[in-house]
Amino acid sequence: MIAAGPAIALRNVNHWFGEGEASKQVLFDIDLAIARGKLTVLVGASGSGKTTLLTLMGCLRRVQDGSIVLLGTELNGATEDLLVAFRRRLGFIFQAHNLHDSLTAMQNVRMGLEVHGAAAMRDWRDAAAHVLITLGLGDRLDYLPAKLSGGQKQRVAVARALNALIVSWPCRTGGLWMAVRWVDRRYAIHAGTNKPLLRRKSGLNSLL
Repeated sequence: MIAAGPAIALRNVNHWFGEGEASKQVLFDIDLAIARGKLTVLVGASGSGKTTLLTLMGCLRRVQDGSIVLLGTELNGATEDLLVAFRRRLGFIFQAHNLHDSLTAMQNVRMGLEVHGAAAMRDWRDAAAHVLITLGLGDRLDYLPAKLSGGQKQRVAVARALNALIVSWPCRTGGLWMAVRWVDRRYAIHAGTNKPLLRRKSGLNSLL
């Protein structure tokens, strides 16, 4: 059972890169609470620490100082096994796509379903096709990444991540906006409203 409270709660989080005199602090006393089922946008200049913050909350980096509670569990001091278990429940979409070159769009999405066990895999073809078609890739299901444009690769990466509890990605490029709108529509339907939460505007850097 997942404990009650925010999905993610940060308190006095600090983070540094490097050691000794070369050390540079990039996060300063961050306090943040993100409610369950809420779309959250992180906005800031390049180099302000957005990606560092996302990777800390996503268990890709270890917490150095402060507290990060994810789904009721403290991440500061967490074991590697626990961090791995959480990473299996999170969806990440990287700017570099990180698609497997030897797998088709459908097969890349299938990889995202494998970590959810046998139940998720029973209908993987229908599930993968549905999300790819919704993202405008219905005519690219069996294409390898080399045959896809940069924006199409990003949408495949979005599709691969969408079954996770939490999805995070940098979305500075216009090619991702179609995917952002799809996530927004999905959230609005789940919340029982037809009103989207997001409007396109400059400065949209990260969506969590």
